[in-house]
Amino acid sequence: MDKLDKRYLSQKEIIKELNESIFLTRHAVIPVIHVLNEQQAVHNASIAWRSHCNGVFLINHSGMLHGELLEVSNAVIRKLPHMWVGVNFLDLSAEGAFEFFSDGKGGALNGLWIDNAMV
Repeated sequence: MDKLDKRYLSQKEIIKELNESIFLTRHAVIPVIHVLNEQQAVHNASIAWRSHCNGVFLINHSGMLHGELLEVSNAVIRKLPHMWVGVNFLDLSAEGAFEFFSDGKGGALNGLWIDNAMV
């Protein structure tokens, strides 16, 4: 039986199985790094990694465009290749962010956080 077969597992069991298959733990800790620059983001992600966090989300509230935030996230991934890294591109609409990822432009990013996914 497929572990994630919704016919046989409750929602709680599905979430538990997904977390354990992605993060290898029942619960995940994924802090948000408010990016100022590449050096600060890499430094803070390194602290999260040493603190046994499961990953990080990167966001910038100072007008950084998604291309620049992607470059910063790529620097984090190069420094910490085993860490799960997601982003919140505040300059893109939900549709634009989904399109960006579906076109494969997200590169090595693992996750996308959208404040309003329009669902």
